[in-house]
Amino acid sequence: MSTMPPPPQFPVTQLEIDEPPTWPKTIGIVSIVWASLGLTCTGCGVLGLAAQPFMKQIMQGQKTRDGQPIPDMPQVMLAGPVEWLQMIVGAAVVVLLLVAGIWLIKRKPQARQMHLIYAGISVVTTIVGTVLAVQKQSAIAEWARNNADNFWAQQNGQSGMIAQLSLVIGALLGLAYPAFVLVWFLFIKKNPAEIDAGVEEPL
Repeated sequence: MSTMPPPPQFPVTQLEIDEPPTWPKTIGIVSIVWASLGLTCTGCGVLGLAAQPFMKQIMQGQKTRDGQPIPDMPQVMLAGPVEWLQMIVGAAVVVLLLVAGIWLIKRKPQARQMHLIYAGISVVTTIVGTVLAVQKQSAIAEWARNNADNFWAQQNGQSGMIAQLSLVIGALLGLAYPAFVLVWFLFIKKNPAEIDAGVEEPL
């Protein structure tokens, strides 16, 4: 009694076992979340700068605990063109990250370059912004020392430590994700083709 030989076994090709990588979706979601947080913080900053003139009007006519009229806020404490420019650039950078995250989820190879552009600009703007902020805080502190009896100088004494701590935290947060992006796309995932690997084009 003869038996039929088993059917030949062909090796499974690499294309048959490869599946689309999951990291583009993961990194894309993180980028979108990070950009959303950045837009929220930028929006709060814009509101804070825009509220200064209104706060100045509200403080007019108010008196201190000693019954003395509250003086106008010194010019050194008010936001200038530099602060507004920082807000505009910061908003543009986080919008770029938001678009890059969406494109990465869609597995567009261009998302890698967009992330790198975001990271490069973000590192530069964070360093420059921190330096400018430190200079402004130093100018405010110097003015407060020279006008120790002024109402605003006394207020600065209470908020100066908070401002310095905020600068440190802001710089660390501003550099954290851009640094990760640079490492990821420059040393780990250097080939843009890996983004859409294993994805079949629709007919």
